[in-house]
Amino acid sequence: MSMQSCETNNVTKADDMAVRLSNREDLPRILAISNWAILHTAANFRTEPQTLEVWASLWDDTHRKYAWFVSEKGSEIIGFAVATPHKGR
Repeated sequence: MSMQSCETNNVTKADDMAVRLSNREDLPRILAISNWAILHTAANFRTEPQTLEVWASLWDDTHRKYAWFVSEKGSEIIGFAVATPHKGR
């Protein structure tokens, strides 16, 4: 797999896949991926699907300080990663 970094636009590409900083317009697809994982896997600790309003509030509260990334294959978002503050238990 070949990789290249395009630092001017915050995109890292591997063949036909790319990882980039996300933007607010990505939230509906991020939500769809997250809600699918909530319903079909154990990869998420949530038990009920969330709303776009919840994710928009999280975005508004965190994206300036913590990175949000999306992974794209072609023009389709196929994954995401969100950094958030550490929560003690």
